[in-house]
Amino acid sequence: MKIIILINLLLALTACTNKHDVCIKKGIQYYKDIGSYPKLSSEDVYADDKIKQTCSSNPNAFD
Repeated sequence: MKIIILINLLLALTACTNKHDVCIKKGIQYYKDIGSYPKLSSEDVYADDKIKQTCSSNPNAFD
């Protein structure tokens, strides 16, 4: 029984990591499409930092 729970937990963590990675890729593409990559001139920050922050709080942010 413990093994089944552990396997399910690992699968859930893997799915979360994949969603996070997909979110980051979509975020990069979004900022490239609007011409704000690699640096957001409106906020004077790098898009990568903004994307990581956004995807950490909401992995569906760029869906």
